[in-house]
Amino acid sequence: MGDAVPERDELIVRDDLFDDLRKAEPRLLERTHRVWLLPADDVASRSRTPRLAGPLASPLPPVGRVMKRALDVLLALVGLLLALPVLVLAAVAVRVETPGPILFRQVRVGANGKRFQLLKIRTMVHRNDDGEHRSYVAAYIRGAAPAEGGVFKLVRDPRITRVGRLLRRFSVDELPQLWNVLMGDMSLIGPRPALPEEVGLYDRVAWQRLRVRPGLTGPWQVGGRCRLSFAEMVDLDVAYWCSWSFRRDIGILLRTPRVVLLGTGAA
Repeated sequence: MGDAVPERDELIVRDDLFDDLRKAEPRLLERTHRVWLLPADDVASRSRTPRLAGPLASPLPPVGRVMKRALDVLLALVGLLLALPVLVLAAVAVRVETPGPILFRQVRVGANGKRFQLLKIRTMVHRNDDGEHRSYVAAYIRGAAPAEGGVFKLVRDPRITRVGRLLRRFSVDELPQLWNVLMGDMSLIGPRPALPEEVGLYDRVAWQRLRVRPGLTGPWQVGGRCRLSFAEMVDLDVAYWCSWSFRRDIGILLRTPRVVLLGTGAA
């Protein structure tokens, strides 16, 4: 249907019909602002419109959600204050090297398919052509992308600036996402935030990684980053919320600085 597919606010899909819908309407999921996967047995047990509260909204326990959110707000506030000098220096470097905005804004997909604007420091030339990147991501999700130098990424991406490559090396470009955490679109710990076109390629197993808020860091970031295949990333993300604990979140936070400083799995 191409660009004729209209945007819509919400879509409720039975999980056993998800893959059929994705194949029949390949752009529908990409153009829907929030998608709810409803277990087939749950649909059969309801006589009225399904309620979208409870476990569909978040698989984490109520007390755990409160603790996780409190940690997010506290550390995001502290992190933004501490990171301010670094952000100012990065902003100056970006502006001096290439024309264009300092901040890069991009629509990403959060918990249960909810869209939000992710913030990053711009690391690429302004108004670049992302066709090659889109093709690579599609191949990565299908399991057909080649790994160059042991990582699943466009290592020699010509869009990335010299300053941008340095910022990416130490994840400085992602510091503005602390604001996304503060606003509640992201969490400090969770799956990597996905692009709408990526989500349009997900099967119902991959969609399960969207059951919780995406994270600034998470199991993918400390578990290998770009060295992992898409299937391995999905397994890590689903296992994260299936066996979530506050202690595990703290463990991921403590492991993150070492991974960032060493550049483990980065490209």
